[in-house]
Amino acid sequence: MTETKPASILALLDSSIDYAGMFLPAKLPVDDMLRSWAAARRGEHAGLLGRLVVPSHALDAVEDLAPRYLTDEPRRPWPLSVVLGEDPEAELDLVRAFNDRLRGGAEVVSVEVMPLSTRAIDRVGTYLSPGIEAFFEVPLDGEVEARLAIIASGDFAAKVRTGGVTAAAFPDAARLGAFVASAAGAQVPFKATAGLHHPFAGQRPAAGAGTPSVAMHGFLNLAVAAVLCRVGAVEGDEIIDVLGAPRDAFEFRDVGLAYRGLIVDVDEIAAARRALFRSFGSCSFDEPIEELRTEGLL
Repeated sequence: MTETKPASILALLDSSIDYAGMFLPAKLPVDDMLRSWAAARRGEHAGLLGRLVVPSHALDAVEDLAPRYLTDEPRRPWPLSVVLGEDPEAELDLVRAFNDRLRGGAEVVSVEVMPLSTRAIDRVGTYLSPGIEAFFEVPLDGEVEARLAIIASGDFAAKVRTGGVTAAAFPDAARLGAFVASAAGAQVPFKATAGLHHPFAGQRPAAGAGTPSVAMHGFLNLAVAAVLCRVGAVEGDEIIDVLGAPRDAFEFRDVGLAYRGLIVDVDEIAAARRALFRSFGSCSFDEPIEELRTEGLL
């Protein structure tokens, strides 16, 4: 008999892993990325998959190659999130054309926009098609509150960078915690991108063996911090503590999760996921799944 995993883990991670196989450090060719995505969609943990993240310049290749993997697709259409580049308005035209041609097979449901000024966020927002969610990246080095205010006024979402391929790309827990608190206060949902390779926080080489060690954030730490913040259970330095907490600080149960005496039930977790923490990008789907298995959580 297959062991049932805690309902709180499933609520925390439902549709949470946005697969970004074309991006660093994996940097897969389009065909390999699509093959991996299609396999994950048929796999045991397909429910944890969120969106397929592709750069706008790869849309033509996705359109050409996707049909070979859509023939035995169990759930259609594929939900895509497109990362826009230097000319977001022109690239949004490409997105609209892609959706018109592949309707029913694959569909761009969201776009991700590089850091922009508050005025540019407002301008690009007016160019969006109905039904496409926009994640505007919010740098943590300034104007966080101003950007979140503009994003909130347009009913958009935010994107926060949680790492990269160098130690400098990883924000400390204080800056990330302040962002989580600000997003919750502004009622702006967000996704995270880069650096969330492990469920729990810890010191690890920034870009593989032999590279400098850095404090990496854990995707479960971030998810739990967002949930606790959303329900009003933590604030300020308490959010920072959650982001850095070790595995044994958390209990994942069927009825909910527990963190150092704080308890949140499954319904509250699901509501907080919808309202605040949407997903996180990962260039691998297998790696987070294997680490969750190692921790006994899948």
